[in-house]
Amino acid sequence: MDTDCCIGWLSLHAHELFHLESTQDIYKLVFYKYFIMSNQQDVLVTCDVDIEPITPIVRYRVYVGDCLFTERTWRWSEHFLRENIQIRANKGKYQIRIELVHNDKAWLRVNNWRVVRGKATVNDVGFLEI
Repeated sequence: MDTDCCIGWLSLHAHELFHLESTQDIYKLVFYKYFIMSNQQDVLVTCDVDIEPITPIVRYRVYVGDCLFTERTWRWSEHFLRENIQIRANKGKYQIRIELVHNDKAWLRVNNWRVVRGKATVNDVGFLEI
C-alpha cells in the first residue's frame, strides 16, 4: 500500500520518502518536484489520421519524441480518426510522429495538426513547441 504525504499541492509517495536519510534530503526532493512540476504545462494536440489499408490488419503508433504514446489498430473505411494527444511537459521542442507498424502496408495521411488547449504551437508535420 502506497501512502502519500501532501505539502500544499505537492504530493510525495511513501516509497520516495523511504530512502531519504535527512530532513535536507526531503527538502531537496520537495524542491526538485516543485521545480519540475511548476515548469510543466498541459497541452492537447489533435490531428486527423486517414489510412487506406493494403494488408488486412493495419496498426500505427504515435510517438512524442522517442516515447511511444499509443498503438492503434485501424478498423475503419472511408473515415478518418481524430487523434488526441495530451502532453504534460516542460517548455521545449518535441516531435510528434505517427508511423505504421513495421510490417503493415497502407497509405497513411496525417493532417490538420492543431493545439486545442495550452500555450503551444504545432506545425503541419507535428513539430510541437511549448
